[in-house]
Formats: sequence, structure tokens, C-alpha cells
Amino acid sequence: MARYLQVSSEVAGDVESGALGPGDELPSVREAAHRYQTTGSTISRAYRHLADAGVIDTGDRRRSRVAAGGAAAARRMLGGEPALRLAGSDDPGLDTVLRQTGPAVVTVGAGGSFHGLTRVWRGTADAAAIHLRHRSGAHNSPYARTSCAGGGPRSSTCGGASTAC
Repeated sequence: MARYLQVSSEVAGDVESGALGPGDELPSVREAAHRYQTTGSTISRAYRHLADAGVIDTGDRRRSRVAAGGAAAARRMLGGEPALRLAGSDDPGLDTVLRQTGPAVVTVGAGGSFHGLTRVWRGTADAAAIHLRHRSGAHNSPYARTSCAGGGPRSSTCGGASTAC
């Protein structure tokens, strides 16, 4: 395996495990080259690889930082867990879409907006489904039944917000 891929995998592993969290600075290219006993160009290539995968954010003349969605991107890059852990899903329209994603998205935890947001806050989910109220006062079940009557995913607009079902 190429040395830059080894370094990329080590850094992605640290991001995935939580040893490096969103916003944490990575060592400078020079410091990382010393730490990994390699050249600066190898580290630059590794950082570019991580940035292209969405694990880190890079900027001109500033240190690279772990991206906000770095943990999910690291899992995807390393081929481990599914790309997205979704919490709070108990919406029939969303469930229709999720059946089509296969292993790319996995639902975790109890349904409902509160439980989903709690899991995101605790770090046990990457995203949460938020439930809207239908004009009838019920949650989005009537909207989902109406817009997904055909059974297949399609894009629609509801109150100016674009949704899929």
C-alpha cells in the first residue's frame, strides 16, 4: 500500500474513533512528516486524499481541520460502518426511500424527532429525521400517504420546501 494511503487510513481511523473530533486541527505538514517518518509531499498527498473524501477541511495557509461530517466520511472511506446513521425515523415516506438505499443508510434508535436529535447530540447518530405537522394537525403521515401513493421515490414541493418520498 502506498505510504500516503497508510497515513490517510491512520488519520481517518483517528477521526472515526473520535480521537479527532470535528474542528480539531491536524498537525502541520512538517510535524506530520516527522511523526509518520515520511516526506512532506507524502503528507500533502495524504491530506488531499482525506479532503477529497470529506474527512478534513483544508485551507490556504492554515492548518487542516477535521470536517463537520468527518466521522461519517471516515467510515465511508475506510469501508466500515454504513455511510450514514439516521435516527428518529418513523415516517412511512422516508422508510420508502430508505429501503432503496441498501447499506448506505441505517436507522438507529427509537423513532421521533426528540429521540433522533438526542442521538445526534450524544454522537450515536450522524443525522436525525425531523417530523413536520400536516395542516390537519397530524404528523406527516397524511402527506406521506398522499405524495407516495405511487410507491416510488419522487421529488415534490410542500410549502416551498423540497422533499423526497
